[in-house]
Amino acid sequence: MGFSVFQKFLDTLRCGEVLEFWARVEEFKGVTNKEVLKAKAEDLLQVYMRQQVQSLLQASNPSSSSTSQLLEKINAGEAHPRMFDGLQKTVFAVMVQDLFPRFLSSDHFLRWKKYHYFLSFICFH
Repeated sequence: MGFSVFQKFLDTLRCGEVLEFWARVEEFKGVTNKEVLKAKAEDLLQVYMRQQVQSLLQASNPSSSSTSQLLEKINAGEAHPRMFDGLQKTVFAVMVQDLFPRFLSSDHFLRWKKYHYFLSFICFH
């Protein structure tokens, strides 16, 4: 439930794709089939190339793997489950250092927190 609240908050900032990208990379790490790996890598690259995600990542870590380098690996059949790790770490750092602190002071979080406090009070008292 907290994940969806954070996602809605990010959507209001027009950067919901950042969390989507992070989550899809987590899923990607579990893929073992080479054909599926290549297809999912291409799909992830499309998500990364969306303007909001790419501009955020480049502003945060301009030295991270470029889209062209990743595409070359995919086309050469060198897609592997950890190929997006650097980008995912950058996304995580942005979320921890910038987006999550803003979320904690947002109405989205405060309403969610108040609701869960109320539920815990009813259930345990």
